[in-house]
Amino acid sequence: MASRLRKEEMEMEKSGRRPKRDILADDGARQTLLVLCIEHTLKRIIDVAEDALRERKKKRAHQRRMAHMQMGDITDCDADAGPRESRAPGNY
Repeated sequence: MASRLRKEEMEMEKSGRRPKRDILADDGARQTLLVLCIEHTLKRIIDVAEDALRERKKKRAHQRRMAHMQMGDITDCDADAGPRESRAPGNY
């Protein structure tokens, strides 16, 4: 709902139906706009953090596969399956 309100506010500002000075003059509107901006920024921060965690997880998995390959636990063609001990029977 908050995102929708922010979108509507932005559309109104673009169309000139409600000038920015009118919005900023209204305490309630100004507080609502501030909360919406904070909410939007926090969502972006969370999205970036989640992306970074996913990438870190992928990188660590790749590093583990490479370490197992160097130790001779798995061959290059088995790298995606993980070490032999962790593979289920029939997944060769």
